[in-house]
Amino acid sequence: MQQLIICAQGPHRPDLLKILSKAIFDCGGKIADSHITLWGEQVAAIILLSGSWDAIVKIESLLPRLQTQLGLNFVTTRTEVPSTSATVNLLPYIVELVALYHPQIVYEIANFFTDYNVSMNDLSIHRYIATTGSQMLSVKLIIYVPTDISIANLRNDFMDFCDDLNLDGIMDPLK
Repeated sequence: MQQLIICAQGPHRPDLLKILSKAIFDCGGKIADSHITLWGEQVAAIILLSGSWDAIVKIESLLPRLQTQLGLNFVTTRTEVPSTSATVNLLPYIVELVALYHPQIVYEIANFFTDYNVSMNDLSIHRYIATTGSQMLSVKLIIYVPTDISIANLRNDFMDFCDDLNLDGIMDPLK
């Protein structure tokens, strides 16, 4: 099974997902994962496709026409399905944080988990105004903890980290 990552950016169109998904299906590909978001008048999408070698080639050859038709910019990269041996010794956890916004908060979170050799994935950051008028930040991410790391110690250190930065945070097993 071959995989292709498509990153797309351009003007929002209500029929965008319909046109892209039909083109992928018509070429024999499948959408394995996707994140599509709207920022102002622009749409940004990251789509992971899977399919046979010839389906991926057909999709790649179709993208220039879709780029013109939809007014999108595409960047593509081929990838492979990760082997199960690469993730068998990792424990998945979900981390959620809410705090007053400050520019360094994402760096601080990344620094904390990097110091523990914990892989961070599926990061979602949302900045919003609370009912009090305060600028807030909500962060959600999936982490993969190596099995040789004590979960109890990591959780305690994470709670200390949150207390030190005045973050409201949780770290729970991904179910």
